[in-house]
Amino acid sequence: MTKMYAVSAVLMALAFGLLALGIHRAITAAHSQPISACVTQKDYDRIRQLSVNAIDQAFGEQVVHLYAVWLKDFDPEPKRAVVGMANNISAYQRAMANSNAWRPVICK
Repeated sequence: MTKMYAVSAVLMALAFGLLALGIHRAITAAHSQPISACVTQKDYDRIRQLSVNAIDQAFGEQVVHLYAVWLKDFDPEPKRAVVGMANNISAYQRAMANSNAWRPVICK
């Protein structure tokens, strides 16, 4: 009887593994497919402006946070704030470059 339970357990584990593998492959395939939907010029302009505004807002919020950290850091050379600001500027520039590079197909 214990062999039967062992075989059942192995078969169930195998079935579960195959199910998990199938789900993983489906999710991976869905994420690897390029989005080819077109957008109208109006939507493109709106999405572009929202992206730029969000990047600007995130940058500004991070500057406020870094300044608050600087105020709490009694070191005359606030290393954490300086490094954080350099990272913030780098992230801002990369985000803006990616936003500027986005060129979806414009619907006719």
